[in-house]
Amino acid sequence: MLRRAFFSALSLFAAACSDNESNGPTSLSGSASFTYSGGVSGSFTATGAVPTSGLETSAWAAGERDATNQVLTVEAFMPRNSSTHDVLFISANRLSVGTSTITSSCSSNVCTVVSLTYAASNTTSGYDTACFLTTGSVTISSISNSRASGTFSGTGTCIPLSGGANSSFTITGGTFDVALISSVP
Repeated sequence: MLRRAFFSALSLFAAACSDNESNGPTSLSGSASFTYSGGVSGSFTATGAVPTSGLETSAWAAGERDATNQVLTVEAFMPRNSSTHDVLFISANRLSVGTSTITSSCSSNVCTVVSLTYAASNTTSGYDTACFLTTGSVTISSISNSRASGTFSGTGTCIPLSGGANSSFTITGGTFDVALISSVP
C-alpha cells in the first residue's frame, strides 16, 4: 500500500510539474495548513488560487470531486525558496461529510492517502523526501459542488530520495478549505 501511495502521489506530482499549466482558474482561492515532525519537520501553509503558469513558484491549494470513484482530492503547493517547493496531496475516499481512515493495509483501488513531497525541485522531477501517513484520518467537514473543507492528521513514514534510512513522520493540526475545480493540475 505504501509503495502504491508513493507512486500515485509521485505521478500526480510529476503531472503537476509538467508544462501544461493552463487549466488553473485564477479567481478561486483555497488554503491548506499543518505542522509536521519526524524525518522532516516544520509547518506548511499554502493559501491562494491555482496560477495559470508557474505552479511551483506560488502558494496555492485546490480540490477536485471525482464522482465516478467517490473521491475528494486536495493538492497544495508551498514554495520553500527560488528552486524548491513542498507538495501536499490528500485523497479521501468519500464525497460526503464524515471521516475516512488512513490505513497502510488498504487493498482498494481508492484508498485514503495523505502525502508530503518535501523540497521538490522546480526544474526537475527530483525531491528530497517523500512522506506518507500510514495511520490517521481525513475528515470532510463541509462539501458542496464548489468547495470542501476539513481536517487531517496521522503518523507514517518518510522515504529519502538519497536512499537513506526511512524515518517516522507525524502530521498534526491539518486543515483544508479549497475551491473545487474541474481538474487539479
